[in-house]
Amino acid sequence: MIMTTINMIGQPCPIPVVEAKKALSQGGSSGVATSGVIVLVDNFIAVQNLEKMAKGMGYGFSWEQKGENEYAATILAGNQNVKPAAVSQPQPAAGSASPTFLITCDQLGISEEKPGKELMKNFIFSLAQSPVAPEMVLLANTGVKLAVEGSEVLDHLKTLSAYGAKILSCGQCLNYYKLNGKLAAGTITNMLEIVQILSSAQRTVTL
Repeated sequence: MIMTTINMIGQPCPIPVVEAKKALSQGGSSGVATSGVIVLVDNFIAVQNLEKMAKGMGYGFSWEQKGENEYAATILAGNQNVKPAAVSQPQPAAGSASPTFLITCDQLGISEEKPGKELMKNFIFSLAQSPVAPEMVLLANTGVKLAVEGSEVLDHLKTLSAYGAKILSCGQCLNYYKLNGKLAAGTITNMLEIVQILSSAQRTVTL
């Protein structure tokens, strides 16, 4: 049995789930498909999320606590009569079926700054793992900070762009926050274009 161990200690959800899927899909270093993966995490919520993913894919699952803040979650694919599912990359949706996202803040929800920003980082990461890319991501107000140099979600926005999503940032907002010349993902837009896009979009999601 070929088992792959991945250390996700310190990594927030959904990163352990995403990396577990990748490990099951890519197999071991020998090129032979892995029979399972052992995921090391530091909280029980991550264990529960891994269990939900494993059972949803028809794989065996078990876990054990290694220390006060260390858990080992084992996902067994080799003993199941299914092959590890390939990790899908975002693909452009046909027509306008995919939603347009309007993001007006660099944090998710009303909370203290740190948890809000961590939630937004996880949201953009998860959006980049979705099997269907959004049609557009419109960034306004402090949301434009997500697409500039030094942003922690810059690579995820670039992933979305590579798979067909248009990333548009409000030029007025970039100017207000003195971020002119620092845009590193997507292009600049204006409020008139944002209104036109939202007016014609079949589905919109506002954050």
